[in-house]
Amino acid sequence: DDRRGSGRDKRNRDRGRSGYIEVQEQPAEDSPEKRLTTLLIILGDKMTPKEITTNIEKVSSILNNEYSKLESHVLKTIKNCFMELPMKAYIYGTLVGLVNVTRSEVGAKVVKMTAQTLQQCLNEGNWRGAKLSVRFSFVWNSNVKTTMLDIYDDLLTVLDEQNLKISRADTIIYIVLASLPYVATRLRERCPDVLENMLAKTERYFYTRERTILDIDGSVVRKSIQPYVGSNVPYEQHDMLELLWTQIQNLKRNDWV
Repeated sequence: DDRRGSGRDKRNRDRGRSGYIEVQEQPAEDSPEKRLTTLLIILGDKMTPKEITTNIEKVSSILNNEYSKLESHVLKTIKNCFMELPMKAYIYGTLVGLVNVTRSEVGAKVVKMTAQTLQQCLNEGNWRGAKLSVRFSFVWNSNVKTTMLDIYDDLLTVLDEQNLKISRADTIIYIVLASLPYVATRLRERCPDVLENMLAKTERYFYTRERTILDIDGSVVRKSIQPYVGSNVPYEQHDMLELLWTQIQNLKRNDWV
């Protein structure tokens, strides 16, 4: 049926790479909303570092002038940008931080929006979206120590649950470790003991995880989580979470550089 096919195509277009669905009414081509959306989407594209800095300053000035009239649209667009263009998270984080200097209410609204996005992603099992939400929150808000630590603490409390499933714990650990390189330097400078406690708790989990895998049936479980399967793999296989943990340990040994 062509009509059903068209419906499926539309749903697929509405679903972004992050798996986060939000259908918005498209603004008119020459409307302020459309112009602002375009400015945010192309921010930082094909520019030198100096040009990026200048462009961020220009866009922040526009946001300062337009925010009161376009608050809802600005917040939706920022969310869509950090969810669909995560490679530019630092650019969007810098922009929000700069706007926050002159309009602190913008920062408060972005914090609330990011927290709501994170909670929705967790509720829906959208782990990639959760990772991107955590990362963006830390990128622009990393100067607020309590905010960062509260998020990490809330996530890591999962490890204290009774009868915890490996799949659930692995997902939370992945979200934490994937965001850590973006903020570890600041955490080390401002609260090194907390950072060490987080890493120690993570290390204990990997020890428990290894024992659990062996108790179940180590060879079968390990084969199921290998990145590549086959007889011609030229190197020893490790699952992706173990590889990420190894990278974090290497970063720590190199003073997070």
